[in-house]
Amino acid sequence: MSDTGPQQPQRRLAAIVAADVVGYSRLIGADEAATLAALRALRAAGLAG
Repeated sequence: MSDTGPQQPQRRLAAIVAADVVGYSRLIGADEAATLAALRALRAAGLAG
């Protein structure tokens, strides 16, 4: 039996954050104004950061 300890959740979180940054960068590059408007709307609804 291997001991994954706290490293496994931390690695998963790092992978999620990296994927989120890549996705955000892609969206911003495609249409900055629309991406920022969508992010503001999500924040106003209490669904983002």
